[in-house]
Amino acid sequence: MMINYRDLQPKLDGLWADVMAEYNIDVGDFKGLNTKNTACPLCGGNDRSHWREQHGRIALYCRHCTDGSMKSPENVI
Repeated sequence: MMINYRDLQPKLDGLWADVMAEYNIDVGDFKGLNTKNTACPLCGGNDRSHWREQHGRIALYCRHCTDGSMKSPENVI
């Protein structure tokens, strides 16, 4: 049986920072919709990435490896 992320997503709204911590990925503290720039968990670049929250869901933006797009938390894991 395959689980559809659309069924699971509403249950995770607002909990993504805790989910990411389970995988040793530090999201950091949000100030408004974004976190402070930190090292990217994907490419390791210093001070290049931040997390953005919208409607309880977060996404990673890195000026180096995401090429102007956002990465879902599932893609980062």
